[in-house]
Amino acid sequence: MINTSFVKAASVEESDILHKDTIQKIQRVYGKTLKATILIISPLEKLFTEPVFQSPYLIPGTKSGKLWQCCDATIATMLTSTSDGGRPLFKSCNCGHEISLISMKLNNSAAYKLIISQLTSRNGNEDKIRQFAARNGYTVSQTNEAANQAEFADYDRFIYSCSILSYQTELYSNILQSTTSVANRQSDEDRSQHEEALIKAKNEAEESSRLKSSLLANMSHELRTPMTGILGFSEILHDELDDNRLKNMASTIYKSANRLMTTLNSIMDLSAIESNRTSLALKAVNVKNTFMGLLRNAYSIASDKGLYIRTALPPQINVIADDKLLGQLLHHLIDNAIKFTIDGGISISAYSGLRDTSDVVIKISDTGIGIAPQHHKLIFEEFRQVSEGLSRTFEGSGLGLSLVIKISRLLNAKVWVESVPEKGSDFYISLPSAAVVNDVIAPEIEKVEPINTIRLGRGNVPEVLIVEDNEINRRLAALYLREICNIDMAENGYIAMTKIKAKKYDAVLMDINLGAGPNGIHIAQEIRAIEHYSDVPIIAVTGYTMQGDRERLLSNGCSHYVAKPYDKKTLIKLFSSLLYKQAAG
Repeated sequence: MINTSFVKAASVEESDILHKDTIQKIQRVYGKTLKATILIISPLEKLFTEPVFQSPYLIPGTKSGKLWQCCDATIATMLTSTSDGGRPLFKSCNCGHEISLISMKLNNSAAYKLIISQLTSRNGNEDKIRQFAARNGYTVSQTNEAANQAEFADYDRFIYSCSILSYQTELYSNILQSTTSVANRQSDEDRSQHEEALIKAKNEAEESSRLKSSLLANMSHELRTPMTGILGFSEILHDELDDNRLKNMASTIYKSANRLMTTLNSIMDLSAIESNRTSLALKAVNVKNTFMGLLRNAYSIASDKGLYIRTALPPQINVIADDKLLGQLLHHLIDNAIKFTIDGGISISAYSGLRDTSDVVIKISDTGIGIAPQHHKLIFEEFRQVSEGLSRTFEGSGLGLSLVIKISRLLNAKVWVESVPEKGSDFYISLPSAAVVNDVIAPEIEKVEPINTIRLGRGNVPEVLIVEDNEINRRLAALYLREICNIDMAENGYIAMTKIKAKKYDAVLMDINLGAGPNGIHIAQEIRAIEHYSDVPIIAVTGYTMQGDRERLLSNGCSHYVAKPYDKKTLIKLFSSLLYKQAAG
């Protein structure tokens, strides 16, 4: 049988010789003109070109098409037959399709088969469509739409068109023979020039990719470094000011800076995916645990807008995914739901075992503005929103849902939306289910323990060295850590090494880009060479957050990694665990 979902296309060499693109264009023209489904089968019984499907083979509401089972069987039978004197073969299928097979020789090669399938109006074929559409797995709505869209040709006209097309195949063969002869006379010099051009283009593409990666890495660093100061000092102002008006101003600065960080993170994620720098670690991931980490921040944002967030997440549901990428995908969907919801709220649920499949379906619903059907595809395109230009209603870069689609492809997941304008939207994600012992992955419960610092009691106070070339970020880190340790600061690697050789520190906060002179990696390696610093924590703090940056730093002397911008809670928690557990031990 000719299974159009799985048959391989013809080889590259065969396609080049026979000018596959030209034949594909001719095939599309005939399909559109005759309103017929057209396939071209190579001598090896492979699809030579992409099939041109017409309704009802083209499944309504989708872009996919496939021969019906009965037509597939009919064609398989015809392929084993021989045509009479080069004339077309004709056969009627039970579903109402008339099928013609035309043998043709392209470029003096073995015979190719041209398959033409068309609905005709004879023998009550109009009544058969609904019956056979249902047999081939169409839903009720798809069956009705297929019947409405189907076009029935006059039977005699179909026979005549196929006969004319049969006569034209000899002309195609002559044209292809001429073009092939010209191609075969191409000189070795021309081939060499072509190869040189390809090598040059390859090198230019690799250099362009390298420059793009370098630009994005530098952009990330140059934006994250000042953003650390903006977010950090606005946080401190909000916590320490008593005047509510000033506290609100500080909060506004903090939220605005966070919006910039969201855009930057989306651009970085998009770049990593498009340059194939995203590494996958597929494993069993608990859906509820993944959501819990995301919802902590989402609850706060939703509360500020007066929205509710409701969840129905059974703890035993697990999926096969990369936990980091799944978190990014769900984050963008939650962020999108909150952004486009003014009243009401968001509901999140997960279930499995429905629709005759073991896949897990995650549903994120909102009571927001909704999306018109004609825009369901547009919203998943990069930098696109339903409202655009000067009349744009909502904030955002238009990257969130684009990233959702790209990540879903990496995870072998399916994403779709159901929405009614002014009523809200339902976004669905279908993921492979994970078979887990006892059906539950134990959640990683974060222990919340009071910070019992030595500074608040008796004993020596830990000493920390902050190595940071940016004065604002040096001061910010010192303000964050002043409650739990003594602070020394160094603005470059030379000063840092002088201080380290003169004094034993309990931990080092190490910026990586230190401007002129040695960078943070070189200083970390020099510190490790000092005998009594072999086990001292060196915390890399950096604006370099591209794929592989964390691993590179942890394998070159640093013991921990903190991405800029960081907040007070993150730094206090890390240093408290390092300094005081270490002291207690």
